[in-house]
Amino acid sequence: RSVWLFFPPAPTTVGALPAFAWTAPNFTVVQDVPPVTVLGDTNFVAYWVQPYGVVLPGQPLALHYIVKSTGLSPDKEGIRIPTHKVDPSVGVHWSFDSALDFAAPCRTADENGTPYVNEYVCRGMSWTGAFQDVWIFFKPLGSIVGPLDMTINFQALNFVDALTTPNITILGQLHANDYTVTQPAEPAGDAIMVEYKLSASGTSMGGEAVRVPQSAVTAATGLQWGLTDNATAAEQCMLAAGYYVCELSGVTFPGAPQKKSVFFFFHLAGNLVGTGQVPFEFVANQFAAATHRPLITTVGTFNVSMTPEVSGLPLLLATQLAKLRF
Repeated sequence: RSVWLFFPPAPTTVGALPAFAWTAPNFTVVQDVPPVTVLGDTNFVAYWVQPYGVVLPGQPLALHYIVKSTGLSPDKEGIRIPTHKVDPSVGVHWSFDSALDFAAPCRTADENGTPYVNEYVCRGMSWTGAFQDVWIFFKPLGSIVGPLDMTINFQALNFVDALTTPNITILGQLHANDYTVTQPAEPAGDAIMVEYKLSASGTSMGGEAVRVPQSAVTAATGLQWGLTDNATAAEQCMLAAGYYVCELSGVTFPGAPQKKSVFFFFHLAGNLVGTGQVPFEFVANQFAAATHRPLITTVGTFNVSMTPEVSGLPLLLATQLAKLRF
């Protein structure tokens, strides 16, 4: 006949259940292991990103996790991290300590040299059922822009995979220091064309625009931009909150070493005198703003009117005092 047993496994049980002993008077004891495996859990109590959750490309990061498992892990503990998110020149290290000097390297192949599939695998830990500090050290791949979107997998035999995606955003960097000016020195009010050859730490993903202060540009003509040096085909930039804003529709800032040429056409404001008086601010979604001042030297001019006032006779001797008013 059938006998049904109903019970919850102990919270700290992981793996196969122990054998059940079936007994009765004058019967041989029968040991039977039920075909049941209890899967443990690894819980993330808290985590921190150091130094910050929003960083520039090339910034080394440390992830600090506090984990607690439901029981003692029996074997095959590991932390798996995707290789395509990590700078391979640095790799990944892990430790129970906050010091990178004591961290162990994570590998891309097992002890027999068999490569893992697009993963770094960290070994050497065990889950104890108590609170444990785990540190993961790495540097994101330099071409990534925006959310890192890197899923980390904590594993062990007879444990449910514990997945975590830390909240990390990489702010891309724009490079706007390669440029050409039609005339590096211009009288105030004369026409200027500036060609910027733009690149970035990674490919931009929208929001590409340029801002130039309204005060630096002659209002009658404003600021135009285009993808060629043909001013007649250029698009007018809009005026908003004291700036000319050029929304670079259809333009993508490429990852270095590729470059994209964008041309700007304008007349300098008449009151500008000196060098580097026109700041160009380049922006894009998930990028840090980049400001560049091209070396345009504005040459001032004098408007002189003279009304001579002569003391004494119109004809003076060399030693006589003359007074002139301008």
